[in-house]
Amino acid sequence: MKKVSVIIPVYKVEPYLDRCIKSVVNQTYPHLEIILVNDGSPDRCPEICDKWAEEDSRIQVIHKENGGLSDARNAGIDAATGEYITFLDSDDMFAPQMVEVLYDNLISLQTRISVAQIQRVPEGKEPEYHFDTTPRLVTGDNVLIETIIKKPQWEACSKLFDRKLFEDTRFLKGILYEDLLLIPQIYARVDQIAVTSAGLYLYFERHDSIMGQTKRKISPDLVKVIEQNIMALKSNRQISRDTYYRLYAAFLLHPLVYFYDMDYYNTYKANTEFNRAYRQFLRRQWREIRQNIYMSRACKAGLAVCMNSVFIYYKTFKLLITLKENKRISWTFNTAGY
Repeated sequence: MKKVSVIIPVYKVEPYLDRCIKSVVNQTYPHLEIILVNDGSPDRCPEICDKWAEEDSRIQVIHKENGGLSDARNAGIDAATGEYITFLDSDDMFAPQMVEVLYDNLISLQTRISVAQIQRVPEGKEPEYHFDTTPRLVTGDNVLIETIIKKPQWEACSKLFDRKLFEDTRFLKGILYEDLLLIPQIYARVDQIAVTSAGLYLYFERHDSIMGQTKRKISPDLVKVIEQNIMALKSNRQISRDTYYRLYAAFLLHPLVYFYDMDYYNTYKANTEFNRAYRQFLRRQWREIRQNIYMSRACKAGLAVCMNSVFIYYKTFKLLITLKENKRISWTFNTAGY
């Protein structure tokens, strides 16, 4: 039984931190190293971390100046001594058997990455704890197709990684959507992964969280991240040309899925910077978009609209959703574009 390092960045989550740490301390897999990274939190989080460290010898606390989520995760990776690492946001929880299931699946299928699903828990609701944890083995190009197209798994959380996968790479500091940049590149380093359909990572939906704020305003960082992923994809000589085009389409269209979460806060003016950055990005990519056989005509038409006005696309998108909800049309938005 090998050691698993659980890395938990901590910043301004005082009401949720005890719940989070307790979910790790009570894991059915006991051989843990629990690294609490206090990222300069101004509330009582530092005291709570130190209190837990006094009660459980598996816990170590790193106190550092505020540097953001990526910097805190990187500090945890630097300190980790376990053969495997996993990440947990400090306002979320692990299901009691999460680490054990991920570890057993990884060992039994002889992979370097083990993946569970994220269970979204609305505020005031109780999570589910009964799962079928049977793993599937995903191999070859299907690793990227599965995690980027079929059932996107771009988050750092809900996974168990061989720590050596992070030996020469870290999360990029100072940007949002840091998971979307690093995790696909980590997937590209392996030729197989273990996947379970069990929702073992408990993500509690909060309106004041980073993700909640991101749903109301889309940062132009998203365009930078997607463009860097496409550049990395182009330099990957191990995947087939067929797979390249499919992944290219998925990366290119990923920003559009954020329209699902837009509400009345998402006015055109609130997203001016993103709109400009995405239009410019599409113009740079237009020649390859036209040649991509995996994008439907409707998809290319939609991107052509975006290239000229994201606002018009947004209004059209909302109209299509309304028509579908009223059963006036049978339409499905495909994030992979085919």
